Amino acid sequence: MGVIRVREMLRDPIYGQYVRRAFDRSAREPNSLVDVLANAEEIDGACDVRPKTRVDDFSCTLILYGESMNPANVVDDGAPAFTAKTTLASGVTEWSIPAHGGDAWTLFVARDAWVFAHAGASERTRASLAESASPPPRLDLEPGALVAVALRASALDARDFDRESLNGTERVIVNALDTGEMLVTPSAKGDVVSRFWLTDEDSAKILEGEMLATTKPDARCDSTCKLVRAIAASVLHVDRSGTFVSVRLHLPESVLKRLL
Repeated sequence: MGVIRVREMLRDPIYGQYVRRAFDRSAREPNSLVDVLANAEEIDGACDVRPKTRVDDFSCTLILYGESMNPANVVDDGAPAFTAKTTLASGVTEWSIPAHGGDAWTLFVARDAWVFAHAGASERTRASLAESASPPPRLDLEPGALVAVALRASALDARDFDRESLNGTERVIVNALDTGEMLVTPSAKGDVVSRFWLTDEDSAKILEGEMLATTKPDARCDSTCKLVRAIAASVLHVDRSGTFVSVRLHLPESVLKRLL
C-alpha cells in the first residue's frame, strides 16, 4: 500500500519544481490522465496479492482524494478515457476504462474522490459505494511524509515475479523480507528513509553490509548505472537492530533532476 500527497509535494520548495516538471513533460494533451493525477490532493493505493496470483488478477484500489475534474472531459490519446457512465443508488457514477484492460479497471466517482478498482476489488467497491457516496477512509500512512509506501512479503509471491534473476541485496530482500517501508520527507528535512523488517538476523546483517558497501567510492556498478551510483553516494546512515535495518539517504538536486 502507498500514499502520495500530491499537493504537498507540489508546494514543497525543492520537490515541487521537479514533480511539476515531470507532470508537464508527461502530459501530451490537455485534460489527460496525467492532469487527473496532478489535480488530486492525495493518491492512496492498495493491492491484495495472494501467492501465485498473476499481476493481471491483483485486487487493487487507487483512490484520488480531492479530485475535481469531470471524467467526461478526460482524454487518452485523443479519445475519451472513460465511457459507459452509469449511476449507482447512492448517486456515485461508474465509468468503464476502455483503453486500459476493458473490464479489468473500473472508475467510481464518489464524493470529492475518484476510486479506481481492479479485478476482484471492483465488485466490492461497487457494493460499498452503492450504499454510500463517501469514499473509503484515507490510509493515513506516516502523516507528514510526502510519500509513504509499505510492502509485505506476500506481494513478492505473485506468479509473474521472477526470483531466480535476482542477486545481492535484491535476493536478500525478496527471500527474507517480512515488511518494508519507504518514506520521502519534506525537503526541509530532505531525507528518504527505507526500513526493512527481515525474518532472520543473518539476512539483516547481509542487507546491512550491502547498504554500507554502497557508501564506498568503489561500490559495484556497471557502466549503465551512473544514476544508481549517485543515489548510493547519497546514503547518510545505515542502522541495524536485530532483524530490523534502516537506511537514510539525502537526494541532492542533481539526482532529482535525473529522476524527475
